[in-house]
Amino acid sequence: MTLVAGSFVLRDRANSTYDEYLVETDPDEITALYDRTTLYDRLSSVSLVTGELLIVGGLYLRFLRPEPTSRLSLSVGLQRCALAYSF
Repeated sequence: MTLVAGSFVLRDRANSTYDEYLVETDPDEITALYDRTTLYDRLSSVSLVTGELLIVGGLYLRFLRPEPTSRLSLSVGLQRCALAYSF
């Protein structure tokens, strides 16, 4: 959840930097502001996608994953193997 929330903070920072970029007149500062805007925008996108993937993965592992079957079993009794392993 922190990654998703962080993406919104980074998005707002990218938007404010872009607004500064639009009114700037110094060419060197324009380049720096544009680079900073694209950095914040990309970090926001990566943060959002990563957070969503972790949420979906957690939900899958918690609710949708099938129960693991045991490949190793122990059987005690007459005319039975003591230990069995299946593929």
